[in-house]
Parts: sequence; structure tokens; C-alpha cells
Amino acid sequence: MKKRIGGEKYLVVEGPDFSWMVEVAPKKVGKAMVFVNNVNNAAKHMTTSAPNGTGRESPSELEQLASLHDKGILTDEEFSAAKAKALGI
Repeated sequence: MKKRIGGEKYLVVEGPDFSWMVEVAPKKVGKAMVFVNNVNNAAKHMTTSAPNGTGRESPSELEQLASLHDKGILTDEEFSAAKAKALGI
């Protein structure tokens, strides 16, 4: 989920040859986040790269989360949840 200056939330789906974006109504953000998590989890299971064996995110992935938070793309709540999940907390 991405947010814009006015507080609007957008669902963005990106692939190798496409990008799709739709605004999400405030009352539907929770359902959109469930959708996002389901898609991301499915994509992780489909990846061909070898797992790092720990089940945790690498420092570069934590840096990416921090960058998204700093840019305002992730709210404080979204960042905290994603960081805790990445650290296995």
C-alpha cells in the first residue's frame, strides 16, 4: 500500500512488464492489506532463490522498509508491523 500527501491510499501491483494502481477507500484499507499480504506470501513461495535459512529478512530488506517509512509510503503502524514480521518477533 502506498499513501499520497492527502492521505489517500493506493494499492500498487508491479510486475516485470506492468504496473497497476488503484485508490483504496478508507474503509477498505484493512481488506486491501490482507490482499497485499496474501499476494506477497504467494510470491515468496514461488521464488526460485534459496532461502537464507533463518526465516528472517536480510539487513538490506530492513533498510528498504526503513526507506519506505522515511518517504511516507509506510505509516508508523505499517512500518512497525513489517519490521516485527521481518525480524520474526
